[in-house]
Amino acid sequence: MHYQSPSGSLFVDAGKILEEWGSGYSFNPVNVLIPPKNPDSPLKVREGVTMLKLELLFPESSLAAIVAGSEDGSSANQEFVLPDSKERRRFALKLDHPAGQVDLSWVHAQGGLNNVEVLNHMQGDPHEPALMHPVNGVSWTAVFGDALELHGEL
Repeated sequence: MHYQSPSGSLFVDAGKILEEWGSGYSFNPVNVLIPPKNPDSPLKVREGVTMLKLELLFPESSLAAIVAGSEDGSSANQEFVLPDSKERRRFALKLDHPAGQVDLSWVHAQGGLNNVEVLNHMQGDPHEPALMHPVNGVSWTAVFGDALELHGEL
């Protein structure tokens, strides 16, 4: 489902979405909602995460809020399910805004299960998957001239 307000400043999306945050290509610590690569896929592609996403656009910034969660203990994918897996849901916020020539993205996420531990548990590891610790981060990108881009994440 996709909804856009008549003013074009409010978006609501619900369903399976591949939400990639941050600017890193191989190291992307602020990409807090991306699931692991599907080992059954011949191309090892990532599938989207079922979520509810609200995004507000302002003249020079945007704010996104997302709720996603684990459907059940037999799936490593994070699914949006209410109300029976409250402790497994993830809540994430992202604020994007410019600071001069630099674009900043501030990220906060909390909740959810560790996907690697869920995969291990599904393959026989007796340890229960742990809840993930809250994550805070910032990603920045700056473009110099026509083609030089510098970016980083913390």
